[in-house]
Amino acid sequence: MKITSEVASKYFKAEEAKETLKGEYNPNAPLKTRTYTYSTGAVYTGQWRGGLRHGKGKMHWLDGGKYDGEWQFNQACGKGKFFHTDGDTFDGEWLNNKANGFGTYSNVKGANYEGYWKDD
Repeated sequence: MKITSEVASKYFKAEEAKETLKGEYNPNAPLKTRTYTYSTGAVYTGQWRGGLRHGKGKMHWLDGGKYDGEWQFNQACGKGKFFHTDGDTFDGEWLNNKANGFGTYSNVKGANYEGYWKDD
C-alpha cells in the first residue's frame, strides 16, 4: 500500500492534514481519542497517533459532508462511509482519501452501484 502526502479534494484538504502535525511521527505512540476543529471549520473526532488522525474517526465539514471510518497517517484509509451533502453515500474501501477497492454507492433516489472503485 502506498500512502501519498498530498491529495486535492473538496474534502480531505492537505492544509487540514498539515495543521495538526507537530514534530515527528512516532509509530509507538499510544492512540488517543480527541476532537479537533480545523481552521477550515471541519471537525474531526476520533483516534490520533501523534499529530495524525490514525485509527477510527469521524470528520464533519461545514457544508454537511461527513466521513466515518478508518484513518491511517492522516488520510481516509481502510473501511469507511462518506455522506454527501445531497444524501448520497459511499460505503466501502478507501486509500489516500479516495474510494479505492470494493464499495457501494447509494443514491437518495434509490439507485445503487456495487463494485470496485479506483482513485474516486
